[in-house]
Amino acid sequence: MIIDLWNRTQSIKAVASETGLSHSTVRRRLIANDIYPSERSIQIKEYIDQGYTVEQISEKLKISVRAVQGHIKYVKGPYTGDSATSQWRKGK
Repeated sequence: MIIDLWNRTQSIKAVASETGLSHSTVRRRLIANDIYPSERSIQIKEYIDQGYTVEQISEKLKISVRAVQGHIKYVKGPYTGDSATSQWRKGK
């Protein structure tokens, strides 16, 4: 649906309004599908490919960590297992 709307409107704002999703969610989904490669997301991807962490990229570009995260492909983490989150949920 997001991609179809994007193809029709070419507007993140319009897609967000139509779907009820946030601007950043729409942008990240488009980036994840290699549809919206902004200059910033390309620059951030180059740093990631070079092995920089999100925090290091944030410092280099003088933007917030959240801004960096908003321009990279979304990677869903594990919901079960031995992740820090699941351990916290288990009360460990």
